[in-house]
Amino acid sequence: MRARPASVVGLLIVVAALAVAVATASAGRFQFSGAERGFRLVWPTFNISMSWNNNPRATTCPLTLEGSFHATTMRKVIMTLIGYITRASMPEASCTVGPTEFPVRATLLRETLPWHVRYAAFAGTLPTITSMKLQFTGVSIFIHENSVVEWSCLYRTNAEAPMQYQFVREAGGAITAVNAEPVRQTAPLVGGFLCGESMTYEGNASLTQAGLTNKVTLTLI
Repeated sequence: MRARPASVVGLLIVVAALAVAVATASAGRFQFSGAERGFRLVWPTFNISMSWNNNPRATTCPLTLEGSFHATTMRKVIMTLIGYITRASMPEASCTVGPTEFPVRATLLRETLPWHVRYAAFAGTLPTITSMKLQFTGVSIFIHENSVVEWSCLYRTNAEAPMQYQFVREAGGAITAVNAEPVRQTAPLVGGFLCGESMTYEGNASLTQAGLTNKVTLTLI
């Protein structure tokens, strides 16, 4: 006895739905390829600013962060600690002072390393994802000036105000961009003199394998 066309169509829909469900259920982990030896994030321009008593202060510096993931695979569990930033560089000689009345300098407080890398979310429809959101906490930056009155302000990202970035993934899996999310972010004041309550920063980065120019790829397994 031949099946009715409607029954055949219905059966095909069920089979397709089950296939998608199985693929989605099996894709329980993310895998980073090419980052076994570590990763490097490079900001050609990292814009930093703060204001105190209506006096804006700003500077722009190149920033490089290097670190490693705890493993090449990770579960899709929000706020999981997946790695550390272990090296940081922001050469003061390469910084440019912003269009403000007071020239300022910015340096990293490396004594606070390692900084934490946490998984926050992904975008797209499983099993295809378009980006992954990661957060960096513990990132510590001094803004200081001594041309008139010597002062220094220490700002540090934390769980409530993390440094947050979208790692954009192309169809083949390679991460092609690292974009700030939101574009302008803030880090709270930890301590200092003549300081604003928060520091504002912005800038997009690139991601490669540590010591190489090769891209890192992200897949679902």
